[in-house]
Amino acid sequence: MASRRNPSAIPEIDCDAKDLPEIIDQADKPFVARGIAGTWPATKLGPDPNEVIDYLNKFVIDRPVNALETSSNPSGRIGYSDDFSGFNFKSDRKSLRALLAELRRRLNSTSPSDGLYIGSTNVDHWLPGFREINGFPFLDAKDPLVSLWLGTRSFVSAHFDFPNNFAAVILGERQFTLFPPEMIRNLYVGPIERTPAGQPISLADSDIRDDKRYPNFQIAMRSAQQATLAPGDAIFIPSLWWHEIKSKSSLNGLINYWWRSNPAHFGSPLTALQHLVFSLRSLPEKERLKWRPLIEHYIFGSDEEVFAHIPPEARGILSQPDNKEAAYFKQFLAHQLSPRSHSS
Repeated sequence: MASRRNPSAIPEIDCDAKDLPEIIDQADKPFVARGIAGTWPATKLGPDPNEVIDYLNKFVIDRPVNALETSSNPSGRIGYSDDFSGFNFKSDRKSLRALLAELRRRLNSTSPSDGLYIGSTNVDHWLPGFREINGFPFLDAKDPLVSLWLGTRSFVSAHFDFPNNFAAVILGERQFTLFPPEMIRNLYVGPIERTPAGQPISLADSDIRDDKRYPNFQIAMRSAQQATLAPGDAIFIPSLWWHEIKSKSSLNGLINYWWRSNPAHFGSPLTALQHLVFSLRSLPEKERLKWRPLIEHYIFGSDEEVFAHIPPEARGILSQPDNKEAAYFKQFLAHQLSPRSHSS
């Protein structure tokens, strides 16, 4: 049975750009800022996607970039094949200028064409100078990764990102449906390591009710928040909030800022989670449960509980290792994971 459910609206704030740094630093839930990027040249070009393509070409450094073709799925959904033996898209690597030309050709063609999606393209690397006049300078102090997302109609299934995310639409309309982190139990998440784009994704669809396959998804939908963004609008998505994105126009563009709350030398928590699943899920349940207090202690325990009794110079990774200590630990970890370390 198919029916549309109505999530609550993502809260909106009315503020000037100068107020956003403090608002973002204090925020732990999503919000929408309408028109906050409305003064960008890229958002003032109007609805003709050809003008946006022309504008982007002024900045392009013609290097190869990854792109996806969603030929088997008219909705543009990026995900798995029906039998999970692979994915429902083709991945290719072409020059950015060639891809922009291909997008233009498909837009102006009267014949049906496959979907084309250019995701997570580093703006400073491929479009130098763009964000000097189309950006949020107040976020530069966070050392963000700033990326362009451009493509035809697409559907990115609900997923989470480790970094915080502030994203602005520059072309087309995008529908965001968000779920809080604790809803993972009800999102019917696919494989944790073999994923379409690096992050595990939900197999459910916020617009289609399928109680037979995903009966608890309706529980997640009760906590869902949704908003449709137009050019100039922006959204803040906190770390680990699940977000499903549907790009609804013939061509859609978005600029996003990702930043993390701890230094990059700490690596990705998702990698640690994958290793934890790999190491512990295979244990008998009674043995696996014994690891719960260890994880609770070392990950969620207070500093006083975990390492206050250890001299500072001997705390290692229990405290806040610097770059040098982090490099040593990564070498140690690589040795522990190597086949040779398990051969004796």
